Formats: sequence, C-alpha cells, structure tokens
Amino acid sequence: MPKQSLAILTLIMVLLSMTSILAHGDTIQSPAKITVVTTPEPHLDQLTSGDRCMFRVTVQNLGVTVQAGQVVNASIPNVKYSGNFTLETSFELRKQGRIFYNGQSISYITSLNNTVIDNYYSLRIPPINGTLNNVFTYNLTKGYEVFGIRPDEDMVLYFRINLFVQTYREAGESHQLMVGVQINTQRNDFYVQDFVKREYLMGKFLDIKGEIGQLKNINSAQVQIGKDYFYNVVSGINATMTRGDYVNSLQLILNYYQFDQPKLLALLYTNLNSTGITADNYIKLKQDYSNLNGRYNVLLGDFNQALKLNQLQQDNITQLEAKAQADRQNFISQSITGIIVLFLVGLLFGSRFHLFQ
Repeated sequence: MPKQSLAILTLIMVLLSMTSILAHGDTIQSPAKITVVTTPEPHLDQLTSGDRCMFRVTVQNLGVTVQAGQVVNASIPNVKYSGNFTLETSFELRKQGRIFYNGQSISYITSLNNTVIDNYYSLRIPPINGTLNNVFTYNLTKGYEVFGIRPDEDMVLYFRINLFVQTYREAGESHQLMVGVQINTQRNDFYVQDFVKREYLMGKFLDIKGEIGQLKNINSAQVQIGKDYFYNVVSGINATMTRGDYVNSLQLILNYYQFDQPKLLALLYTNLNSTGITADNYIKLKQDYSNLNGRYNVLLGDFNQALKLNQLQQDNITQLEAKAQADRQNFISQSITGIIVLFLVGLLFGSRFHLFQ
C-alpha cells in the first residue's frame, strides 16, 4: 500500500478508535499521564554544561483498557492493538536568540547539527492507575564555544516525550508493527549554562551598572525625571543574577541595550544640552567679571595714587603748621625782648634827664 494511503488510513483509525482506548469517564486529553523528574534538579529550568543528566519518566495509565489482539476498528479487522505503549523520546540541542531591528525584535531557534537522539520503546500497558518507570540519560559534555554559540544566545536542551497506544497490521503470518495512536505528549526545555556564559552576564551587568551610575553625578531637572526608571533597570538585573536566573538576566540585559540604553543616551544628551547653555552663560559671566575686575584694579590704582598725594599734602601741612608755630613763638619772644629793651632805654633816658635838672 502506498505510504500516503497508509497515512490516511492511520488517521482514520485514530479518529475511530479513541473511544475503545479510553475507559468510561475519561477524555481524549488524559488517557495517560507523563511525569518527568530530572537529576540533577534543574534550577529555574537550567542545567550546567558538563553534567550527566538523568530523566526519570513515569507513565501512569489513567484509562487505556485495550487488550492484546483487540481489533482497533471493525471495518479494518487486520489492524489490532499489541497491548503495549510506544514511548518515543527525543533529545535535541538548540540555539535560541533574538535579532533586533528598527526598534523591534524577533526570536529564532536553530537545531544544532548532529545533536538529535530519537528512540522508540515498546512497553507493556499497565492496568488502570498502574505506572511504568524508565530512566534516560543525556551528557552535556559540550559547551557554548564548541557549538559556536555566542554568550548573548541560549543553548537549550529540548526533551520531548510522545506516548502512543501501539498497533500492528496482520499480513498473513507476519505482523507489521506500527507506532499506533498518540494519546499524550510532553516537552521540556532546559537552558544550559556554563562558566563563560555566567562571566559574560556578570560583565555586562557591571557595564550597565556603571553607565547608569553616572546619573548620580548629574543633578539637573531633566535627569531627575528618569533616574528612578534606570535605577529599577539595575535592580531588576541584579535580582535575577542574585537568584541565579540567567535566562531572564540575559533577556533584561538585551532589552537594556536595545531599548533602555538609547533612552539613557537621549537623557544624557538633554542634560548635556542644558549644561552647555549654562556653560555658555558661565563664559559670558566670567568675561564680565574679568572686565569688572580690570576696572576695579584701575580704580584701586587711582585710589592708591590719590591716597599717596593726600598723605604727601598732609605731611606738608603738618610741616607748615610746625613752622608757623615756631615762627609765632619766635615772634612773641622777640616782641617781649623789644618791649623790655624799650623799657630799659626809656628808664635810662629818664634817669639822665633828672640828673641834668
């Protein structure tokens, strides 16, 4: 039978046979439950490069009641249930990142070459509420550099589980085993971290912290409006780094460089423009001060010169007053001496006149 016809036939079988797979009261969405426990326990869905990871997969039968050899659909009597589950496990390493353009971003996921491990297991269907336990391992032996992944991208371990109710086709005495009817699927994404990635994130965080820290040195009114926003950016990245959430740390760092850093530069430019006007005013004020200082120095020189002249005049006046005082004293002395002389002369003439009589 051609593959296309077989695929169509299988799809019809899936649609027609689900009622016979489920027990009473169950729904198509929950005929079996899949639980995955990972060792070492991933912190915030993160694993470390170099770890040997173990995945304990538990399948619980919640309502599958088919028996081995039971016909899937009466209209196709040679297609029967085998009485087993088909468990498919798929491991794959992927590169995940974001591209920024024109103020927007788009995410991308790329499968890394030669990392897909896809296996199928045939497991006996347990009774209702019974469980199956299986352990699968995957070694994270290769880091970012080996696969050519940049530290601003994520390496993701993709682990998918598909569960089928297995069927087979009778063809004479031979049986053609088929995967069967899919009844559940589960996907787990684990982000792989390594030393280089963590050091890159820490370095970027310190760069951002230093850039935003420059705002503390600026006190203009324009910058005051945006400071709290950028301080919260730093706090948010620091919080994710502290709790070891490197996935969200990377996203916050990428958002900063794409969206927040341009805002910061615009804010600093606004402040620079404002301080530039102030600087121009400062230059004018400094020139005015220089002119006033020159005029003050001229006036101070004139004042000192006038002070010297005034002091000289004061000295001259003092000398003249002293000379006048001396001349006055001499004049008085001479006047008294003259009077005494005249008195004596008069007395002498008077005595002689008396004798002649």
